Amino acid sequence: MRFAGPGLDQADSDFNGAALAIVLAKYWNELSVQIPGNCFLESVKWNRLDVEGKYKAQTTRQITFPPANGSGATQYPTQVAWATTWGTDVQRGLAARGRTYWPTSRTFDGNTMKVTPANCLAKAERDLRLMQDLTAAARSGFVELPPQSVPLWASALGWDASATREGSGVTASIMSNIGAGVTRAITTVGVGDRLDIQRRRAGSMPDVRQSVSVTGIPQTP
Repeated sequence: MRFAGPGLDQADSDFNGAALAIVLAKYWNELSVQIPGNCFLESVKWNRLDVEGKYKAQTTRQITFPPANGSGATQYPTQVAWATTWGTDVQRGLAARGRTYWPTSRTFDGNTMKVTPANCLAKAERDLRLMQDLTAAARSGFVELPPQSVPLWASALGWDASATREGSGVTASIMSNIGAGVTRAITTVGVGDRLDIQRRRAGSMPDVRQSVSVTGIPQTP
């Protein structure tokens, strides 16, 4: 997720990183999100970007925490994903939309081999809340979380639910690094009814084939 605009009050501190991690770990483990149980979230990293999409700081900040596992069944190859489309106020062109590919256990409707409209809508609504929660966390480390639910690792970093405050100005955005760069605020969150391929994962997985020779197999005249 990329953020643009003023209001990154403590953008380079572990305080914000802990808040981002708490939000993502909570999302990752939620049953309705359907992340497979064999997929683990164990770190969050962040950095400032220039208009060309390049890191401004030499060192990317990263927080590693006890792995958060998904709560869904494991039933698809790991490159199969359920995509969220982040839309803007333009239909096409630079920074018009972006996508996040989530590992998934979501099952199909038996008749259509697609995800039901109700499940797609529920996922879109949950991902909208995720975007809102991440935005608040990026602004000033705010997370709506009871003090008794604060993870021990977050407390060790100095994150205190009672001391947080929400900033202003930061907006979740889609960015294009072509030319001088284009940034547009996210205005819609969409989830389709067809599972997709997480292409980066698919490209990194070796294609192991099993072959047999046609020798000795009768040929059709």
